[in-house]
Amino acid sequence: MMEGVVIFFLSIIPSFHLSAQGVLNQFSYDNLRFSGIQLDVGVLGASDLTGATVGGLRVDYGRIAPKVRLLLGLSYFHSRF
Repeated sequence: MMEGVVIFFLSIIPSFHLSAQGVLNQFSYDNLRFSGIQLDVGVLGASDLTGATVGGLRVDYGRIAPKVRLLLGLSYFHSRF
């Protein structure tokens, strides 16, 4: 009898809308694609460094969420102290 009352009580309570992963729903891999490349080459100057050469590569894969871009980068430098 008690189980019947509990089941009846739970069935008449209005269900609440629960938003599971509300923030994570904005992230999507559907828009990821190669969209740009950047190459950097240069020389750094400082009082303790001599002949500091710098190189870098950055690849843009587009938006993964609103106002969030996926950028992968690699950089290299060589100098003498």
